[in-house]
Amino acid sequence: MMFIILSFWYIFVFQYIHGLAARGVHYFHRPGPILQDTGFFLLPELGQERAYVSETVFTFVFLSFFLWTFHPFILKSKKIYTVLIWCRVLAFLVVSGNLYLRIYAVSQ
Repeated sequence: MMFIILSFWYIFVFQYIHGLAARGVHYFHRPGPILQDTGFFLLPELGQERAYVSETVFTFVFLSFFLWTFHPFILKSKKIYTVLIWCRVLAFLVVSGNLYLRIYAVSQ
């Protein structure tokens, strides 16, 4: 139990630091040319008139995952702990946020 409490504390501290650093980077940001990559060529922007497509796909994927994490309460066939799944998800989000921040800061 102590590990879970410490891991949540660790996540919140890094999210706070990430928030401060992101605000600092956005404060010093100078607009420049848009960086192009393969994603821009393979998947063009949907635009404002089709923004609902992106929101619908995200909502479906997120709700499906959220409901899937509670399936051990319904199906008792496997030992999967919901708390561990969510700890891993939060840890992944923290690492992803930190990498995003570092890459964004370096590309300025």
